Amino acid sequence: VDFSNYKRLESSKEKHPSGRVDRTFTYERTDAKIGKGRYRLRLTVAGDRLTEVTHFVHVPEKFENRYKEMRSANETLASVAQTGTILLYWIGACALGFLFLLRKRWLLWRMPLLIAFLVSCLDTLSSINMLPLSWMHYETAMSKSVFLTEQLAGFITSFFSTSTHLFVVLMMAESLSRCAFPQHLQLWRIWSRDALPSLPVLGRTIAGYLLACFKIFFQVLFFIITTTYFGWWTPADVLLDPNVLATYLPWLDPIASSLSAGLREEC
Repeated sequence: VDFSNYKRLESSKEKHPSGRVDRTFTYERTDAKIGKGRYRLRLTVAGDRLTEVTHFVHVPEKFENRYKEMRSANETLASVAQTGTILLYWIGACALGFLFLLRKRWLLWRMPLLIAFLVSCLDTLSSINMLPLSWMHYETAMSKSVFLTEQLAGFITSFFSTSTHLFVVLMMAESLSRCAFPQHLQLWRIWSRDALPSLPVLGRTIAGYLLACFKIFFQVLFFIITTTYFGWWTPADVLLDPNVLATYLPWLDPIASSLSAGLREEC
């Protein structure tokens, strides 16, 4: 780092009970900036070792406050819509639909229960697979046994909540679908020996891949047009997580997440 282009803004220190002193220094570049944003550098020295070198952009507080005001109305509208959707779905579709199907004896529950159990097991295994990364959030004030017990309790709670949610959603979605559209393909029979060679299954499979390609194309085109011609600020998330290599089976989490999300979206 060439410190000739930096000026020191602030420094702080923290003394630990062990006697170790940690010092933090923050510098700001003087030769470059992004509008009202400023390039900054943060250095942390723990004892006699350099433990952090972080380059970041300092966003003015005025901009953050204005952005929060712009988002507040959107978040309120989203909360109202989400609450209405949940009430309409669980009370209207699930509760009333359950009573209707139970009375007509059209309730399909065996296969949804099996699928929900298998998917929940896969999700739980995925959570256990991510256990090595959970140590990054380990509070050193507690013992390792307490930490692992908390993780185990979280796995069990997640398993039962996920399985219950998937069971109810699959049961109601498939039962109501059979009632309204008995001629449509059933979810768990779409890849059966009789249905697999049919044109409807082939067409829907190809259409799914084509829609995925179209979605990617639309997102890229939208990003290029809005940033190039309108100057919109459209931050993108990082689609690559190198920490996944620290898990026991790096391939397990993508499969579990995709399967769980696909079932929820299908129903």
